[in-house]
Amino acid sequence: MSIEVKLLDSRDCWKPGETVKAEVTWQDEEGAEELEVSVLWSTRGRGDEDKDVVATESIHAPGSSGSRRVEFDLPQGPWSYRGKMIEIVWQVDAVIWPSGLESQADLVLSPTGSILAPIAQDPNDPTLTKSEKKAQSMIESVQGLIEKYSHKKE
Repeated sequence: MSIEVKLLDSRDCWKPGETVKAEVTWQDEEGAEELEVSVLWSTRGRGDEDKDVVATESIHAPGSSGSRRVEFDLPQGPWSYRGKMIEIVWQVDAVIWPSGLESQADLVLSPTGSILAPIAQDPNDPTLTKSEKKAQSMIESVQGLIEKYSHKKE
């Protein structure tokens, strides 16, 4: 038994609103009753894990082996983020039922073309570019929300 998710574009970062395309290949000798493919985000790190399935495509009676292409329009957020205490991770996930065999492919959702992370520089540093200052401001806003809501769950 096996299952694999492969992203079809030759990149790992998508902007909000773009379409991610993936191909799922499976082999399940027991005969799969359903193949479920989803795009989702989750948090990792400090506190409780949050997870949200943004879209799902279900294929009923997909057979014991095969390949299927899927497309999902990505939402405006939340953006991929890697901080000291928490990460926001996006992925395309595929599961064969009833076996529960699963595979994922990670992707980045970001308006900047890369995972957002705290900038180590002082935001008032005159050498920062306008876009770096804007990114720092967005990151500080996200960090403030994360801290606000992570304290509520404790």
